[in-house]
Parts: sequence; C-alpha cells; structure tokens
Amino acid sequence: MKATVKHLVKKVTLELIYNVIDERTREIKEEIRQIRTECREEFRTVKEDMKQINARIDQLNTLLNTRIDQLQIKVSDDLKSVNIRIDQMQTKVGEDLKSVNTRIDQMQTKIGEDLKSVNTRIDQMQTKVGEDLKSVNTRIDQLQTGFKDDFKSINARIDQIHTRLDQIIHMFTEIKRGG
Repeated sequence: MKATVKHLVKKVTLELIYNVIDERTREIKEEIRQIRTECREEFRTVKEDMKQINARIDQLNTLLNTRIDQLQIKVSDDLKSVNIRIDQMQTKVGEDLKSVNTRIDQMQTKIGEDLKSVNTRIDQMQTKVGEDLKSVNTRIDQLQTGFKDDFKSINARIDQIHTRLDQIIHMFTEIKRGG
C-alpha cells in the first residue's frame, strides 16, 4: 500500500510538473509571437519612414528643378533684355558705341557672378541632400544593428530556456527511473 501511494504521489507530481512545463512553454511561445509582432511593426514603421524620406527627397528635387528652370528663364530674359538694349543703342547713336560696349561687359560680368552664385547655391543644396541621405542611411543601419542584437538576445534566451527544459526533463527522467 505504501509503495502504491508513493507511486501515485510520484505520478501526480510528475503530471503537475509536466503541466507547469506545458504552461511555461505556451507562455514562452506567446512572448515570442509578441516579439515577432513588435518587430514586424517596427519594420513597417521603418518602411513608412523611408517612404516619407523618399517623398521629401522627391519634393526637394522638384523644388530644385523648378528653381533652376526659373533661374534659367530669368537669365534668358536678362540676356534678351541686354541684347535688345544693345541693338537700340547701336542704331540710335554710333557715338555711344564705346559706352554701350562698357555696359555690355558690366552686365556680362554680373550675369557671370549671378550664375556662379546660382551654381554655388545648387552645390550647397546638393551637398545638404547628400548629407541628409547619409544621416538617413546611418539611422537605418543603426536600427538594423539594434534589431539584429535584439534577435540575438532573444535567441540566446530561448536557447537558455531550452537547455533548462532539457535539464528538467532529464531530472524527471532520472526521478522516474529511480522511483
């Protein structure tokens, strides 16, 4: 009778332990599902951020192209105006030819300076866009590194849990053999 009771107690104890292990396994699996869901949401957020950044870059490119076109029209209009003025002055007064040529040289210098200024501004804007892209790429690399580290940590923790479960199962097996 004592042996039967002892056997029943061991059997009930093992069943309770198995139930606890099953419950903890379900909890661990649920935690893993939650972590996966969170990671997927983070990836979606990163993708959305990238879409927004790309849209902003497209806007900047469009703005830059519009401004360049406007400046080209302005320069073209200025050149047309200069040429008309030159023609008028040449037909009106031959005596003022020297004065007109001086004025033309001055205006060409101004246009050249304006073009240099425009080119400098364009170079600055291109540099700024390049720096912004580098910053975005750096942030993406940091996020990817963080995700990789998180996954490594999660996998290491899962491996520890598996190792501990294997030890517990081995102990139960030893107990079962000994009983």
